[in-house]
Amino acid sequence: MYSVTFGDGFDILRDKDGLKYDPPQWLDNSTPLDGDNGGKNDHNYPYLYCAGKKLNIIEAKWKLLPGFHIPKGTIVKVKGIISFGSKIINLSETDAEVDLIGGWIKIGGAVASDPF
Repeated sequence: MYSVTFGDGFDILRDKDGLKYDPPQWLDNSTPLDGDNGGKNDHNYPYLYCAGKKLNIIEAKWKLLPGFHIPKGTIVKVKGIISFGSKIINLSETDAEVDLIGGWIKIGGAVASDPF
């Protein structure tokens, strides 16, 4: 996972200046990518959903492993499970297109199957 941008919720304002955090809210910006968002230049920004709303992913990107090649324009299936403590959120299977140069996969418009 490289990045996730959430939508249909509410931005949380930064304490230091009152401005909202820029998307993506989740970003692994490490070199090389290390699969988490805990590095110095990574993002782990808060984003708020009201109870009863479904998590909505505006965009998510993955980087393919070195040497693993899928031709540009190929459609692949992506699904996921997100865990927040004891709460499990399922992202239903959705089509993703290999659309970026350099082995990236991107999805948009994925919505969780269950609300918070």
